[in-house]
Amino acid sequence: MCCFSQPVRHVSNTEIFARLSGLGTQFLVYQMTFASDGPNAMVLPLPVRSVVRFLNFASYPRFFDDMRRGFPTGHAGMGGGGMGGVGGGMALPQTLPVESVGEFVASFVPRIADFDRLDSRFVLPKTVWEALPAYQDWGFAVFQLRTPSKAKARVHPMALEFDTRHPGTLFFPTLHIHDGAVHLEEDYDHMLYFQEPALRGKLVSLPDRSRHDSDGTLRTQRETLPVSSKQSAERFVAVPRTQGVVVSREPIQRVAISGHVKNQDIFMPRIR
Repeated sequence: MCCFSQPVRHVSNTEIFARLSGLGTQFLVYQMTFASDGPNAMVLPLPVRSVVRFLNFASYPRFFDDMRRGFPTGHAGMGGGGMGGVGGGMALPQTLPVESVGEFVASFVPRIADFDRLDSRFVLPKTVWEALPAYQDWGFAVFQLRTPSKAKARVHPMALEFDTRHPGTLFFPTLHIHDGAVHLEEDYDHMLYFQEPALRGKLVSLPDRSRHDSDGTLRTQRETLPVSSKQSAERFVAVPRTQGVVVSREPIQRVAISGHVKNQDIFMPRIR
């Protein structure tokens, strides 16, 4: 989800990277340009079992700039165990623990009811969650955005690892909430990057405009073939600086979502 706790004046150039670790966890890196009139937060709902580990990418703000170097200009791609971090399983304190992660203050909210333990400026209205019943038992990563200026800002990447409920499926948080309400369709300007050998050369499903085909079937998705980098990631990404997020000798794949389309998160199941 591209969810803001307060209304935003501008959001663009959203880029997301995802990779399954093979150990029951998923890596997620998220970056966007935005403008807000006051304090705000990015809320990322996650299909997490219990644990989120935040990663500090303040020293690698050009992560997605480097990733783009792996693709020819003009090809947008259109058309486990042992993990430490903030988790559940124990009695929870009155206020949620927070971490300083580069330019952000980050918190893990185990369930919707736990938002009461955060500053109200960084909490989405309850009416939002009432309109999204599928997220009632999800966890949430909350990044408080330090942007004192009302000008457009490009924040450094937000990064984390979480123990996923879907170890065979890549998850991309793409559902939009920009004004405190859930809309059926939204305007997208997203580039999705991922490393998943099982999806190389395979079609993936992306949101499409809600419309009826000639037989009356409601169409909300389209199939698209992602573009793969010609070289392995180590040739254009500073892999040691990604803290294990990116695999050196695997190429990167990417696919774009743009225009006015169905407002939803994206799941890409492995296809063997």
